[in-house]
Amino acid sequence: MIEQVGRTIIGSIVFIDIVRYSEAPNSRQLAMKARLNAVIAEAVVALASSERVILDTGDGAAICFLGDPEDALFAATAINEAVRKTEGDAAQEVRIGINLGPVKLITDLNGWANVVGDGVNVAQRVMSFADIGEILVSRSFYEVVARLREGNERLFRYMGSKRDKHVREHQLYAFGLDSGVPVPAQPARAGADEPSAAERAEPASGGLAAALLAAEERRLAAYIGPLARVIVRRAAESASSAGELCRAIAETIPDAADRASFLAAAPVEAAPEAPPAASARTAPPPAAALPLSAAELESAERRLAQYIGPLAGVLVKKAARMATDRPDFYARLGASIANQADRAAFLATVEA
Repeated sequence: MIEQVGRTIIGSIVFIDIVRYSEAPNSRQLAMKARLNAVIAEAVVALASSERVILDTGDGAAICFLGDPEDALFAATAINEAVRKTEGDAAQEVRIGINLGPVKLITDLNGWANVVGDGVNVAQRVMSFADIGEILVSRSFYEVVARLREGNERLFRYMGSKRDKHVREHQLYAFGLDSGVPVPAQPARAGADEPSAAERAEPASGGLAAALLAAEERRLAAYIGPLARVIVRRAAESASSAGELCRAIAETIPDAADRASFLAAAPVEAAPEAPPAASARTAPPPAAALPLSAAELESAERRLAQYIGPLAGVLVKKAARMATDRPDFYARLGASIANQADRAAFLATVEA
């Protein structure tokens, strides 16, 4: 980092704002900031300090990623998920904006690395247009990430053009949903506004009730964030009952305790069958990054993409950072495949 100070580079900036932070009393502000700082530290723990710069913005934070733009996307998703699960005095909601633009690396008055420039300013403007719990990205960020992998463009939805207070136009994209799927203004927490039995019985185009799918999207979003809608819709294509749907989407929750909690609150017809024992195990936290080669990661992504599409790249990165060994790595990837037959086929190919 030191040798780069004074240079102007193109960085990916994630700008995070704590909603209603200024309205909270001082004691709660401290708890909210402490929780956000812990969440950010966890989200970037696998990245070398030379690959990112973290700025305290008072009512939030900004993270400038100097390497792979997808690192910004992964971190933003992880932060959004973790913050929504916070309870008690530190409970909070955030808005997130991401931009790819020019920044200048400098040293601040305390001797710490800092970044300034239009890239940070635009990231803040993009964040200001986001709804609570939403991740918006600028056109420049979208244009780059959409071309990194085939199908990446389907992870974004164009939201139109907005003008900021300086009369500057910003073209915005929402991250996390397949194209054509409506973007929710605010992801709901688990257990909120559950549909009645009559609503669950209302027929939907996929064979399962539309209200049931909406309820499961809300429940799953509390554990894995904005990708919940994509996963539920894909699982619904092959699920023949509410129980089968719930068990399939539960497999995408990496933490065993969270998975058990999700299944415990499932509809009555989903409760009797427990999740597979193999995916219920709780793995200890990794002591160090898993030594997977770039070729092995690329192969895993290519195989996984055959079953889940462009989300494979994000999930492979996440699994590589969380897994304790190779079997655990591939088990985590297999858990993201809702259809049991497809999951078995995927695991058989990687074992071979």
